[in-house]
Amino acid sequence: MKALQFAFLCSGLLCLISFGFIYREYKFQNKLLTLSHKLHIEKIELDIVNRELDATIKQQQLQEGLIEAQKLSSLGLLVAGVAHEMNTPIGGAVISVSNADMALNKLNEAMKQGLTKSTLESTTTSIGENLALAKINLNKTAVLVKSFKKMAIDRHNDEFIACDIEKIIEELLLSLNSNLVVNALNHAFDEKQEGVIEIKVEQATNNRVRLSVSDNGKGVDGEIKADIFEPFYTTARGKGNTGLGLYMVYQWVTQILKGDIKLHSEPQSDTYFKTQFIITLPDLKAKSHYD
Repeated sequence: MKALQFAFLCSGLLCLISFGFIYREYKFQNKLLTLSHKLHIEKIELDIVNRELDATIKQQQLQEGLIEAQKLSSLGLLVAGVAHEMNTPIGGAVISVSNADMALNKLNEAMKQGLTKSTLESTTTSIGENLALAKINLNKTAVLVKSFKKMAIDRHNDEFIACDIEKIIEELLLSLNSNLVVNALNHAFDEKQEGVIEIKVEQATNNRVRLSVSDNGKGVDGEIKADIFEPFYTTARGKGNTGLGLYMVYQWVTQILKGDIKLHSEPQSDTYFKTQFIITLPDLKAKSHYD
């Protein structure tokens, strides 16, 4: 019995020790499975993060491409704008110089055949008038170049400065002549019709500046008003218009000056001015320490 009891005791101890080893192995395997599961989850999360990172990098590359495309588009618009603005004065200067050259050739021919006083006076008068017109157009070109150069410099200057709006209008009137003013001259009035174009600047509410260009012409129809600020839209393409003038005005007002431009036109109304372009500029004093 004692031997049997000892055997049972030893068997119990061995079973207890074996159970302890088995339980420890079970705990170890369970912990290993838990760590493996966590590692698998982390791997999945890492793959998700990598995919999101790849998508972000691709999106950033796409944004950089779009920014570069916008820069090229802005450059193209600037080039088109400069060409559009300078076409008239340069063309006028070329025509005037050509006319003066033709008059000079006629004078040379007349000198070979016998020059009269009336021919000399008329020819020299013609040469003088054409050279004067050429000088006027070249001066306009110089002012436009100065204006574009100033605009290009000011676009890199984020500071607000004090300015004399009347002086600015006087200096930039040549530029306006190819946009809002000449737009009215080309489209607002019938042939040989006498009209009035008013440029008015006043202080609006909240210290904003309100500039309006109005005319008493025939007005703008509703179908045209919807697309009038779109690029390359024009109703007079046969007359050499490119449809960029009002689009550039819209970009200058909204993008550079951070203002707003609206067109008000009621052709059938009884108001004196049938068409009004109203430009509202923000309160710059609230953003600057300048008076």
